[in-house]
Amino acid sequence: MNLHGFIEQVISFMQNNPLIALIAVVVFLFLIYRRPKLMLSLFILMFLLASIYYVIMEAASSAKTEKQRLIHESEESSTIERK
Repeated sequence: MNLHGFIEQVISFMQNNPLIALIAVVVFLFLIYRRPKLMLSLFILMFLLASIYYVIMEAASSAKTEKQRLIHESEESSTIERK
């Protein structure tokens, strides 16, 4: 899952459900006003978790690409050996 697709889904949800989006923004702003330290801590935690998730997904993606390349090379070499 890429970040661009996720952002597009969030924007689409907000455009299709403006009342829910407005309520979520009001609650978020209220929590920032009432408990800024907690919200900052949660924001940092979410950012760190998202970063770790991104790194893991990128590593998995490159590993999958490398595996496909190796399988393709193996198939080519076995085809050449058969001839």
